[in-house]
Amino acid sequence: MDKNTKSRVSRVPRTIKAAERFEVHKFAIRPYQIFCELFSSEIDIPIARPVIGKKHLLEVVSQNGKNLFFEDFKLMSLQDDKTTIVIRKVSISEAEVERRAWFYLMCEFKNLKPINPVVFEAIKNSMPTQVQWALFNGLLTIQRALDLKNVKRHQYNYQLKLFRDQKAHEIPSFSSLIQEAQNDIRSRTANTDT
Repeated sequence: MDKNTKSRVSRVPRTIKAAERFEVHKFAIRPYQIFCELFSSEIDIPIARPVIGKKHLLEVVSQNGKNLFFEDFKLMSLQDDKTTIVIRKVSISEAEVERRAWFYLMCEFKNLKPINPVVFEAIKNSMPTQVQWALFNGLLTIQRALDLKNVKRHQYNYQLKLFRDQKAHEIPSFSSLIQEAQNDIRSRTANTDT
């Protein structure tokens, strides 16, 4: 999994406040969505916001006056109006944006402990085939992911079994809870009358 970037980079990075408008690049939407839905509860994100005054470097594509990000989803999920970000505008192809977004997500997946089969399946099922070939010189398989994370197959199978054994709980609707409480009250009053 190599990150060989052939991009034209702006020579002068610009420091801005995170309050300026950032949007996710259209070719990084799916990796960002997977990160927000599945990784945010799995990775160690500090409770405190990033240190005020600390500057973070972020490469962006500028389009129609908008800064479109495609990497460092963790930083973008932690930002607030006081976060200072140094942006460097790059001019790269859409295919390169897509590849780098998936590369970032795979790096976060590599750091995820223990391995999460749900996250792996989401990545495997969503990553385009051409990106899989670009990153892994073949299709993404569980064995490639295990080799990348340096995890043995039995550890993955154990985690998979844990996820399969979990039972989904359906949360009752508010109206059914009210109905249940009313029925309980009626049965209690009927029991006290007799």
